[in-house]
Amino acid sequence: MIPRMVCMIFIETTAEKVWEALTSSEYTRKYLYGMNVESDWNIGSTLLWSCEGCGPDYSGTLMKYDRPFLLSFIWHHVDLHCFENMITFELVEAEDDARNTIVHLTVTAEWLGVIEDQERAGAIIHSLRSFWSAAMSGLKTLLETGRPLHMPVLGGPFAN
Repeated sequence: MIPRMVCMIFIETTAEKVWEALTSSEYTRKYLYGMNVESDWNIGSTLLWSCEGCGPDYSGTLMKYDRPFLLSFIWHHVDLHCFENMITFELVEAEDDARNTIVHLTVTAEWLGVIEDQERAGAIIHSLRSFWSAAMSGLKTLLETGRPLHMPVLGGPFAN
């Protein structure tokens, strides 16, 4: 089984603002558990996520970059290279009935590798869903209200 998680969320803002929040430390540190993101954003480039004053916690490789509609990268904890995920953000901009701009954001996290143990695969899916659902809820709150959402960490993608 290849664990895969999909999270969809609607955010009242523009695709460009969501894009900026996905790719700028000014935003990521407010909704992604205090992590900054670093990259030159060229296909094949390294991405690094780290907390203030710490070495990188997560790293990855940029696979797709189509601003402001598609962002995809391989992502893993720096100490656990065998636990890689392909993370993809797809953004679709539309208007609601009141002519407000709405972004439909889909986040897909796909485990890169096969896991034979069904219980382990289920735990990974649950962990990915908890991590990315909480992060995207924080992103939505930040962009719609200007304030970060203070939530407990619900389990990262490498829990269990």
